[in-house]
Amino acid sequence: MKKSILCVLCGIMCSLFPVYAMDAIPAHTVKAIEKYVLYKQLLSELHTKDLNKKVLILKSRPVFQEALSSFSFLQTFFDEAPLEKQYALLSLIALEQAPQIFAGGDSSVSGWEQSFSNLVAFLEEMEAFYEPIGGIIGYHCRVLELIKDGYSKNEEGPALYPPQAYDLQKEGKAETEQYIEKAISSMDKMAELYVVGGAGDRLNLLEKDTLRPLPAAKLLFEGRTLLEHLIRDLEAREYLYYKKYRKSLTTPIVLMTSVEKQNDEEIEKILKEANWFHRGENSFKRIVQPLVPVIAIDGSWIVKKPLEFVVKPGGHGVVWKLARDKKAFQWLRDRGTEYMLIRQINNPLAGVDHGLLALYGYGVFHNKVFGFNSCPQRKNAAEGMNVVKETARGRFLTNLEYTEFQKSQYKGLNREIFPANTNILFAQIEGIEKALEELPFPGTIINTKTLFPVVRDNEVINIPGARLESAMQNIGDVIEEKSSFLLLNERKKTISVTKKSYNPASGIGETPQGAFFDMLVERRHLLKERLLFSVPELKEEDFIKEGPSFLFFYHPALGPLYSIIEKRVQKGVLHHGAELDLEIAELEMQNIDIDGSLLVHAAKVTGRDEKGFSPHVGRVSFHNVTVKNKGIDREHTVDYWKKEIVRKEALEIILEGDSECIAEDVVIKGDLKIVVPDKQRARVIQDGCAESGVKVIFEERRCV
Repeated sequence: MKKSILCVLCGIMCSLFPVYAMDAIPAHTVKAIEKYVLYKQLLSELHTKDLNKKVLILKSRPVFQEALSSFSFLQTFFDEAPLEKQYALLSLIALEQAPQIFAGGDSSVSGWEQSFSNLVAFLEEMEAFYEPIGGIIGYHCRVLELIKDGYSKNEEGPALYPPQAYDLQKEGKAETEQYIEKAISSMDKMAELYVVGGAGDRLNLLEKDTLRPLPAAKLLFEGRTLLEHLIRDLEAREYLYYKKYRKSLTTPIVLMTSVEKQNDEEIEKILKEANWFHRGENSFKRIVQPLVPVIAIDGSWIVKKPLEFVVKPGGHGVVWKLARDKKAFQWLRDRGTEYMLIRQINNPLAGVDHGLLALYGYGVFHNKVFGFNSCPQRKNAAEGMNVVKETARGRFLTNLEYTEFQKSQYKGLNREIFPANTNILFAQIEGIEKALEELPFPGTIINTKTLFPVVRDNEVINIPGARLESAMQNIGDVIEEKSSFLLLNERKKTISVTKKSYNPASGIGETPQGAFFDMLVERRHLLKERLLFSVPELKEEDFIKEGPSFLFFYHPALGPLYSIIEKRVQKGVLHHGAELDLEIAELEMQNIDIDGSLLVHAAKVTGRDEKGFSPHVGRVSFHNVTVKNKGIDREHTVDYWKKEIVRKEALEIILEGDSECIAEDVVIKGDLKIVVPDKQRARVIQDGCAESGVKVIFEERRCV
């Protein structure tokens, strides 16, 4: 009898995994794969909508009786609990995880009841969310299947081709401008979706006083949280719409947060402290990404302590299903929204110039369902690539994640011919909802590089573990190629991420310092090539050792299009070590020479409040102006990328409201602060008797 069962099992194993060298797989993983076969059979038995029947099936299994015998408190639960809660816990027991989660605990200890209740609630939520793939048991099977696939010797895979791209650098300028105009005119149909739930483990981000780990969204980059950078980019594009149509927009924003490191609470705190960025609380909708269990490669769920598993966010690919389940798509439709732009929290560079507007405009103009903003790959970067995948079902423009590159079927692939996936996406809401019906969890992957401490035979060992992750861009796997598109942009205008903390041994790539350097490189290009400035050279080696050779910051509403910025700022000189900070939108600046620091800060950059935009904003007009002061104190300035800058001297212009500052044909020397009250104009004129070389005359500003 035993021999017969083994033969059947071996036959199943051979039919399912014909290309595996089982002797190359660790023994404990072989056992997990054997269990996978049995759990898949169980899933087929549970393929019914009758919950009562499913509960009876799981209760009939010997492992259930073993759990009742070992943990007596379970009997009371199964006598009293609703079927949904019973089924969730029964699924865990069926996967033989009861000894893992209950061992070492004591049901008589204070707090046990609440912890047990929390565990069941977590399992019940997980069962409901992953119901399309078989709930808890289906999740477990999918992880084991991917672990198994990691040992595959299968050389076959889908045919992959480089995508056809609309190249923003090579296509006709008039055509690109047409897409930009289409984007601006269609902004009233657009929403933005921000994936902000990242844990940011590799950033080593800690609260200053308590040393509590913080999520990536709390990273201060150039003096602002990464979340604020996304919203400022959006405000700049809304301001373009306002300037053209004299009509204010408040674009609805969906935020996918998580509970990891109190991410959702921290996001809410940022929003409240910023007074919802003067957009109104009802313009935001938060959807909370579920946490999922980490499973060791021997098939056991990793336990932190009794009744508590190690859990991590399940990847940004759950965003589509979550948006549908939590009624975010309906919330957007109720606001007249048809399309979305999607961004991740860790790429502040993506809002530069025309990339986002061209992406949105192209998608709307050509009535596409899904689109990618892409760029050339960076060698050795941990990023996926955009591909056209050809299967028996058709051709699909999608993503191949970088974790897949090591699989046998992709090892011979010439990756250099494929553009980088940047997670900057366009989506038509109706089309995405249709795709979700076929593919609720796109691009499922695992990463087993992380080791977790577990107890085995009374000894603590480190063992690889993984959770099921999903990639949002792989919803393209079920959207026909003709309904998708890809824009190709310069890399320096598209992506530079803040993924990890800086380590001198590994360089500045994917660090905040690296993203800041890339931002400065692009700003230098803007200054030199478009604004006709003389600007110091900027070299990475010198940047690391000595800091940046110049600093240039500006509010996105100054453009964001370079074609607009070059109408506001033209010709000038930034000397070595100079700093120019333009927190303003309405600006005329021509022939400016800066040796030191010039800081312009308008309290009302766009006049944005909950009612919309206003023409009553801060304005500056500088023509033929030279600024000379001691500027940045480089000895005491360390974190330039945080904008924590110590200055010896600066010329600082502060516009408190509907105010203006005008200067022409003057040289301004030394440390000087000019504060212009609301409804006032300040004229800066030369005065050889003044220490600063100028005097400031205030007058009432009369504007229509």
